[in-house]
Amino acid sequence: MLKSVVMALMVCGWTAVLGAAESAPVENLLPEPVIRGFGGCAVEMKDGVTLVKVNAETKPFAGIYVRTARGPVDWRHLPSGTVAKFEVNGGETPSGERCGKQRIQVKIDKTVAVPVLDDDPATFELVEVPVADLLDSANPKSNHLMIQFRGTGAQSGVEIRNFVLEKR
Repeated sequence: MLKSVVMALMVCGWTAVLGAAESAPVENLLPEPVIRGFGGCAVEMKDGVTLVKVNAETKPFAGIYVRTARGPVDWRHLPSGTVAKFEVNGGETPSGERCGKQRIQVKIDKTVAVPVLDDDPATFELVEVPVADLLDSANPKSNHLMIQFRGTGAQSGVEIRNFVLEKR
């Protein structure tokens, strides 16, 4: 068994790898990752940042989901202490203005709310959520992780970068 595990999930240009800190070969954790918007969100990549764009028709709990094209991920078999970690910043309103104060949440089976984002367009905020907090024993497998708005979908998008699954 791997002693120290380093995981990184990359979506639309982020790398998805699982490997040991020693010399073990690297194994692809989420082969062919797929990111899609739902509820009226559009997704664009720009300079390594995922732009989640909204419009007047975007639903209140819209967002993005990340999954693998090859089938379900059994999140329960990730090493104990695995954390989903990413940086997030305010995005643009439907009219193209920069905006902060978004309310988002992370979900696999259960939902964890992220504190309200600041109003500074120059700063990304770090989000860390233990994967165990997102799991529900009644639902044994999920094939995607969602980052979604908490009722504010049409107000403003977000920007996401440096998404990793990290063993603590």
